Amino acid sequence: MWLAPTMVVVGLIMIAVSLARRWEWRAFLGSCTYLAAMLAGAAAGLYPVVLPSVGKAGRNITIDRALAGPHAVRVGLIWWTFGILLALIYAVTVSWLFRGKVPEHAESYGH
Repeated sequence: MWLAPTMVVVGLIMIAVSLARRWEWRAFLGSCTYLAAMLAGAAAGLYPVVLPSVGKAGRNITIDRALAGPHAVRVGLIWWTFGILLALIYAVTVSWLFRGKVPEHAESYGH
C-alpha cells in the first residue's frame, strides 16, 4: 500500500524539478505519474467497491455488481475500438496542424 503514495511524491518532485530546469516534457511525464498514482491509490483504497453509496453500505456498487453480460461486453468493445480510432485520428490531425511552439509575442499561429 506504500507504492501509490510514493509515486505521488515522486511525480510532484519530478514536476517541480522539471519546471525549474524548463524541461516541459519531463514535467508532463511527472504530472502523468502523479495523476496515475492518485487514481491507483484511490482504486486500491476502495477495492472491491467501485462506487461507494452515500446511503446504506449494502448498496455500494462492487466489482461483482458492476459486471456486464458477455453480449454487452462484446458490443462495448466494438464501439470502444471505433471510438478510440476516431479519437486517435483526431488527436494526430490536430497535433500535426498546430505543431511547434507558439512564440511568446506571436500575432498568429503562422497558418
